[in-house]
Amino acid sequence: MSDRTAIQWYDQHAHDQAPIYDRIDPTQLWGWMQHVLPTEAGFILDIGAGSGRDAAWLAALGHHVVAVEPAARMREYAQHYHDHPHIEWINDRLPALDAVYARTAWVFDCVLVSAVWMCIPPHERARAFRKIVELIKPGGTLVMTIQLDVDDGVRGKYVVSPAEIPELAQQHGLLLETDQIVTDALGRAMRWQQVVIRVPDDGTGALPFLRHIILNDRKSATYKLGLLRTMVRVADSAPGLALQGPDATHVELPYGLIGLYWVRLYQPLTRAHLPQMALNTQAGVKLGFAGNAYRQLPDTIASELAIGGRFRGEMAHIVRDAIKEACDLIKKMPATYITYDDGRPVFAVDTARAMSITHDTLVIDDALLWSYGSIKIPRHMWLSMVRFCAWIEPALIYEWQKLMHAYAATQGRTLDYATIDTAMQWYDPTRTVAPAKLRAESFLARGTPVYCVWSGKRLHSDILDIDHVFPWVAKPCGDMWNLVPAARTINQHEKRDRLVSAPLLDRAAERLHAWWDAAYLHDENSAMPQRFFAEAKTSLAISETTIRALLLGMHQLRLQLRQNQQIPEWLGPKS
Repeated sequence: MSDRTAIQWYDQHAHDQAPIYDRIDPTQLWGWMQHVLPTEAGFILDIGAGSGRDAAWLAALGHHVVAVEPAARMREYAQHYHDHPHIEWINDRLPALDAVYARTAWVFDCVLVSAVWMCIPPHERARAFRKIVELIKPGGTLVMTIQLDVDDGVRGKYVVSPAEIPELAQQHGLLLETDQIVTDALGRAMRWQQVVIRVPDDGTGALPFLRHIILNDRKSATYKLGLLRTMVRVADSAPGLALQGPDATHVELPYGLIGLYWVRLYQPLTRAHLPQMALNTQAGVKLGFAGNAYRQLPDTIASELAIGGRFRGEMAHIVRDAIKEACDLIKKMPATYITYDDGRPVFAVDTARAMSITHDTLVIDDALLWSYGSIKIPRHMWLSMVRFCAWIEPALIYEWQKLMHAYAATQGRTLDYATIDTAMQWYDPTRTVAPAKLRAESFLARGTPVYCVWSGKRLHSDILDIDHVFPWVAKPCGDMWNLVPAARTINQHEKRDRLVSAPLLDRAAERLHAWWDAAYLHDENSAMPQRFFAEAKTSLAISETTIRALLLGMHQLRLQLRQNQQIPEWLGPKS
């Protein structure tokens, strides 16, 4: 607990209330979360242990429990009635938990925060949550029960929104495993929120290391967060450009891609005059990557800096040089100062001279991006970014926002939250199927047959839809290979946001190939096939520009989305 009013109330009413709490069987009370407890003897922190009922239950299961209770009489009752050799009682309170943190070696498999959160004043909760999370080992869990709909000044309780804890979990890069609202176990007119949050761990140590850099590492500028978010964005949207390193311990990315995404991330921030270090007060001032080329970029260019983008004339030179400016800064600053404990850089950079511009035209493709050199990422860290990008990125954004607010405060400025939120948005591809639909409609107008890739049924204009093979909610991808013709009833009423099954993808392979051939690969415009496979190589893990490789890459992406996001599968049309 934190609020002194709550502590005083429980201190005064300990001998009345504690027996009431003890009447509840903890096995029944905690049945909903028992599966997340360590399977063997674990180390558990019970914050706000109250009567000692839950600490005694956990100790009886074989766990070692640190029971934190700030109300002296409640703690005395608990120690008297629930004495157990595996329980250590501590007088401590949130948000600081000074006594717990004094034991510097303590890290817990599970932290239990039961009927406490509503007693913490709202302005102290962000700090309290961070302090709790930092005590949980990778793979460990945080279990919380929170009384909702209460504002009780006598007992020192405050209103809690059901969205508060899920939002805090997302900001800290944690996995929300359970979030449910239930009635009161004692039959009182109360609602309780039950939450289980897990600290991600893939068994490699990558996620704890990333979380340390994001949350704890000292930062004089946003550059470290910028590099990590750049890599996470690449892992999410362009994993196909990663190559296996020769020693199998690293993957290599085109260094130009890192520079390109860096510019995409920072350009909206500097355009909005958001400080990226304590001293800079205007867009581009004192920023090492903001050279002459960066400052010449148009305000609206961020969404155009994508694979397949084309620039001509002076703008071609500006874009190429802005990427180089970013690459130079990344090597000099965050790639140098993100290190292991022994001082070795985590990310090794090999730079090269960017390719020259021919015919005053710059095409953003893999050849251009590799011409800047390469950057090596430890393989286990890269795989964690690919798998957990949905949880890593919110933590990065949250810390980045905090830094900008802190920098602004040193300048005597107050930042507008809406401006920050808008500037921090990543410009994903616009959800449009217009190009593919225009191709299909032009075929129909000429009398060329168009077939539903899922059913094989011949389509006409009033039942034609364009479907994303991989649903947009799981993979925001407007690439040509991902946009296919489908019957409207199948797309909108059967498949919807479900993931195609592996057998269905196999059955549709010939129809997919036929559509790609007709719509893109045999186009008289020679740039169309090039763009088609450039997009496929970026989004899918393929190295060959063949249909067979593309289909294999789709199967691999399907499996990845299934494993990582648990998307329901669609087996195919009903008839």
